[in-house]
Amino acid sequence: MKVLILIVHYGEWPSWFEYFLLSCKKNQHINWLLLSDSKEPENHPENVAFASMDPGAFNALASKKLGLKIAITNPYKLCDLRPAYGTIFKDFIGDMDFWGYSDLDLVYGDFTSFLTQEVLKGYDLISCRKDYLAGHFALYRNTKEMNELFKRSPAYLKIFTDNQNHFAFDEISNFYGRRLFENPQNSNLKKLYSSIELFLNKFRYHLSFHDPVSLRDMNSITHFAEKAGKIKVYREDIVKSDLWYIKNMQPDWMISWENGKLSDTLSTEELLHFHFLRSKHEAGFMVEPLGKAESFIISPKGFRPK
Repeated sequence: MKVLILIVHYGEWPSWFEYFLLSCKKNQHINWLLLSDSKEPENHPENVAFASMDPGAFNALASKKLGLKIAITNPYKLCDLRPAYGTIFKDFIGDMDFWGYSDLDLVYGDFTSFLTQEVLKGYDLISCRKDYLAGHFALYRNTKEMNELFKRSPAYLKIFTDNQNHFAFDEISNFYGRRLFENPQNSNLKKLYSSIELFLNKFRYHLSFHDPVSLRDMNSITHFAEKAGKIKVYREDIVKSDLWYIKNMQPDWMISWENGKLSDTLSTEELLHFHFLRSKHEAGFMVEPLGKAESFIISPKGFRPK
């Protein structure tokens, strides 16, 4: 089974990028394509390809493939369009069996420990969470039905063309959308309004989730499609994040990456990937140079090679 994971990224590569690339390198049967306005790094793994694409080029391509006016200026808005990557990047995906998307603020473990050939042959959609479709990572079978699954939502036209709000369409919807703030001086305003909006949206979402007519996000679309027997969805909790440890009051977490294997050092649980979505913003989160190390540790203090 041939798998391609697509990542659109604007701006400089993150400080932990060499760790990310090393975790990709150890999964030689998986392919990555990073589309970015950043310079292609030297000596990157053979299974990680790069394509030059600035925001203007993405908007032009997405507009052409979707038949809509796409005019994204805030990179966070890209999340809403991820379920349409099978259509937008059709020419890049080619004859791959699966295409998917991923965030950059994570490192991968061993794909073969979780996504076996049996799993890939038996399912149309791979979710790394049991109870919901996660937005930071998912794999879709490369078929017309799966590539256009997003069109089952009557709201996708509004969501894709609304450049002022982020709807989390790729996972559990924010219902009316959370405002995208362009001005960094509005940080306090952003926190205030986004918190209120998040609370109200969650409340509204749970009140109306079981109405199949709404189909306002990919979580509900895939839920009802699976229930109707239209698709088969693999749902397992095979990843962890720093947010998980925060919620479970475990401040001293530590993740070990040993020659391709990723695990929680305390529970010894093996993971498909680890997502450090909160820690990367902390002042004390430091990234030491990887050098030629073949193993490393991630903790609330940052990355360090063994």
